[in-house]
Amino acid sequence: MEFSRRIYGYCERGFGPGPGADAFWAEPWNAITNGAFILAAILGLALAIGNRRLDGPVSWLIFLTFCVGVGSFLFHTYAVVWAAMSDTIPILIFILSYFAISMRCYGGFGWGRSLALMTSFLVLLIATSTVLRYGLDSFPGAIDVLRYEGEEDYARRAGGLVVLMVLTVLAARFVLGSLVGMGFAGSVGVTLLWVVVISLLSEAATATIPRIFPGMQSYLPALMALGGVGLWLALRGHPAGRWLLVVAAVFAVSLTARALDRPLCANFLMGTHWVWHVLNGVVLGSLIIALIRHGTGKGQTSPA
Repeated sequence: MEFSRRIYGYCERGFGPGPGADAFWAEPWNAITNGAFILAAILGLALAIGNRRLDGPVSWLIFLTFCVGVGSFLFHTYAVVWAAMSDTIPILIFILSYFAISMRCYGGFGWGRSLALMTSFLVLLIATSTVLRYGLDSFPGAIDVLRYEGEEDYARRAGGLVVLMVLTVLAARFVLGSLVGMGFAGSVGVTLLWVVVISLLSEAATATIPRIFPGMQSYLPALMALGGVGLWLALRGHPAGRWLLVVAAVFAVSLTARALDRPLCANFLMGTHWVWHVLNGVVLGSLIIALIRHGTGKGQTSPA
């Protein structure tokens, strides 16, 4: 991997080499608005201290929020592969961490089961992201067998598909069984239905909004998970549920702003990616506040 390879992916910097495109401050709005994450971390720290809730999970999320701000600033100033990794890795860790912490501090599961649920969630995240990205092309083996039967490439791709589907079914079985008590047959049915729905959603979105949808693919599974966990908690009467559903709505607006950065670039030269930063600062900060206010590690409302 070429860690120093330049990345041109946002409207402010431009989508290819050009005058000023390689400058440190080529993305001033995209760089400066990462202060929203730093501010969210500082406010979360102050609130946690004020409510005497600076425990391990809260401290970890505050630290990750700060890392997201720093990593994203590095990416939008240096704009190279290593800086992109410093941006995306803390975001992924935050998503996985919040899921595990939600299972522990809202759902009342033990840490062992919460981490197992997080691992299963990661498998579902990868599977959903793959299907969203490629649509029906996620299943080339089933189609190509009619054309290229016997080729080694078919066997490799078909084998990969089988492994992914088996892991997805097992992960869904564990998550659905733990959260709603669903049996194996029901879990398999829901998983297959989910794959079909996501495949059709990908195909429909690619056909109707081809310039916008690619900018949403990576984070749509996280949005779905946030809304799903929020709905699950709300149906259980947990006060964090309504909070997470509101945060999911804000995240949906944020994700839309991210996706519109390229399509609107010709008429809006500063782009809209900076809006993604500002609103995501609100999202991460709100998730920390929800944990401080409603997360006790026993699935009950805290007295704060």
